[in-house]
Amino acid sequence: MHKLPLKGSNHTWRKSNLVTITAGKKPYDEMYCEKCGIKGKRYNLAEVVINGRYSKDKVMSCPHAEASDTDNIPKRVRVVNCNAFGSQFKNLVNGSEHDVVTPPSGYKNDHTGVWVMGVGEPVKMLASEYTPI
Repeated sequence: MHKLPLKGSNHTWRKSNLVTITAGKKPYDEMYCEKCGIKGKRYNLAEVVINGRYSKDKVMSCPHAEASDTDNIPKRVRVVNCNAFGSQFKNLVNGSEHDVVTPPSGYKNDHTGVWVMGVGEPVKMLASEYTPI
């Protein structure tokens, strides 16, 4: 099971039912991505829950997303609320500004977050932890 933020992913989510479904323990809405067809359930207004039958790569990044969806990577960011802990994150305090750096091998800057220079090594900031400058 995967949980995706409704606004933070590059999927284009649409509700497929007219009225919220109340069968079962919790009411939910059935959601689908207009571009790739992946399906999930929305139990609140913030996230979509997707079962494990889809690959993690397809869940985390829509394979049919337009290039403009992934090209909006900022050059510089301002920390809003960094929830990470560890000595590498000591310089990521609220209000501080950082340049986006090239990510380590095997990683990338995308809609989920960007890499900035922490204390001694690059660290990833999630999309909800910064605002672009």
